[in-house]
Amino acid sequence: MDIGRHSSRFYSQRFEQFLHQRDSVKSVNTDPMSYLQFLANTFGSKKGREYEVYKHIPQRGTLTYTDVVHNDFSFCYEESIPTFSWELAEGDTIIIGYPCHKAVCQFRGRTWTAWYSLDLPFDNGPWKLGGLPGLILAASESRHEFSFVATGIEQMRQTATICFYHKRYLRSTPAKFQRLLEDYWKDQWNTTNRLQGSGYSESPKAQRSFNACLMDKYE
Repeated sequence: MDIGRHSSRFYSQRFEQFLHQRDSVKSVNTDPMSYLQFLANTFGSKKGREYEVYKHIPQRGTLTYTDVVHNDFSFCYEESIPTFSWELAEGDTIIIGYPCHKAVCQFRGRTWTAWYSLDLPFDNGPWKLGGLPGLILAASESRHEFSFVATGIEQMRQTATICFYHKRYLRSTPAKFQRLLEDYWKDQWNTTNRLQGSGYSESPKAQRSFNACLMDKYE
């Protein structure tokens, strides 16, 4: 996670490395099977999480969320930075050398427990989380499906600007993107065909259907 004076970016370094490798494979090899083999070898957690969260970008008070569906379809939506109704709780711990306090809140269908440090007075945290008087260094939700923990902090020696790169995103809204993910995991074959503009067809019999495990849900 990169935190600046006026904005921040939460992302997966592993996924950035995957993108660089993917682009290199595309540029030096025209064989489509080699490209598909590369994607197969880096499937799942090996390539990191695809989504990114920009706070106060493109303007103050705005959250910009990007994600990738089926390796090739990049989506983007904007929303107001969420408001969290944290309840301060009893408990303290040490994370990467910083004393942390406990807070709990309900947010879009999940119960989150966060550990924040007053020694780092930044209203920020992993993913969309924030709204506490210190940086959130760890957070987990009650069903143990998602969790974050800081492993280190580094202050940059040079001034850098946090930028949002305007590539060819398919613009969406939070609710529409949620429905897309739900459709994709129920029927990847036809949802991908629809994104490609090739219409619907009979799904392979071996295809499995899943319920999307979403970090937050929009009613």
